[in-house]
Amino acid sequence: MAKNILFIDDEPEIGNLLLEIFEDNKLYNLFFTSDPGELFSVLDKNEIYVVFADLHMPEKNGIELLELIREKYPQTYRVLFSSNLERNLSAEASRAAHLTLLKPFDKRKIEDILKRIDILTKYLSDTSLMAVINGMSELPTIPDTYVKLDKALSQEDMSLMKIAEIISQDISFTTKILKIVNSSFFGLAKQISDPSQAVSFLGRNILKSLLLFHHLSVKYCINKDLHRYFEEMWNHGNKVGRFAKEIIRKTLGNEIEMMDDAYIAGLLHDIGKIVFMEIKDYPERVIELMKQENIRYSIAEKHLYGTSHAEVGAYFLALWGMPERIVEFVYNHKKAVEINTAHFNFEIAVNIANLFADLPEFDFQNLRDIRLSATPKDWLEYYNKLKEESLQKNNNEKEF
Repeated sequence: MAKNILFIDDEPEIGNLLLEIFEDNKLYNLFFTSDPGELFSVLDKNEIYVVFADLHMPEKNGIELLELIREKYPQTYRVLFSSNLERNLSAEASRAAHLTLLKPFDKRKIEDILKRIDILTKYLSDTSLMAVINGMSELPTIPDTYVKLDKALSQEDMSLMKIAEIISQDISFTTKILKIVNSSFFGLAKQISDPSQAVSFLGRNILKSLLLFHHLSVKYCINKDLHRYFEEMWNHGNKVGRFAKEIIRKTLGNEIEMMDDAYIAGLLHDIGKIVFMEIKDYPERVIELMKQENIRYSIAEKHLYGTSHAEVGAYFLALWGMPERIVEFVYNHKKAVEINTAHFNFEIAVNIANLFADLPEFDFQNLRDIRLSATPKDWLEYYNKLKEESLQKNNNEKEF
């Protein structure tokens, strides 16, 4: 059955362009209005899947209209579009709209938005998750640098120098990526000091994920304790991602796309912990309950909030346009699922990497030195062997 889409705009050329974009598309029915008075009549008479509203309308602006729609039709997806979304309106926009869209339109942009909304449908049916998100005083937004970078990367002829120029506008992030590529994780023979070299080395998709993580951690890092918390999370995510890439390399060879997916999933798998910072007394309450009840972190989150950082992280990654395969991995990474050793993919590589990353005194060089016939079963057997040795060592130390 075709889904209904409503566009609220007072420019006739926009309507003509959209009719052209959807000309051969049988999946959607289009409705148009420029009259706020007519808006709710259309919504009452039709089950509208998505509303697109122009920010700059003559009577009520798009944010005000979407706020009214949110109150009366909370199940309807809301997209705000504008040729230029002013910075001072971004917080208001994030509350009123699920997504924002910059004009001018093209087919790719519209299709991308609709695909992201289809992915979001799964998460909006989770009442516990939505209760947490609706309780946030301010929803985290994508940084300006990320938007510029995403736009640049969508252009096939965009040079590395231009991408590096965009990155260099964010000095703290430039410092961070240079620190990453020059760390022992990558084992480079020569230090990299040029952002364009770092871009070339890391790859474009990994770069976007690093930027997202960095922006969110900087936003919430307001004291020394939280700085340490974020550094541990950053180091763990980077370690899991790097381990997963190496596990794939040893198992299948240089499967670049799979290795990039693994690194991104490893880096971002705990991103929900950062987003949860919008909730008062997080993570202190979680850590306290975890110690009191001797339960896992994600179980403590479920007890307190009805959902965990896995679901929260997946929701926002879907909102921000991350590939569905990454979103799904983040959503499921805390579920008690036995690792399937019959086949190998990036999800299995990240799950195995997460196990190795939690082993004390086990670093990237240890992983590189491993000589295995390299199947998922081999990796798990070797992990269990190391874990047993570590437990035995701890028991021996306690006896002395």
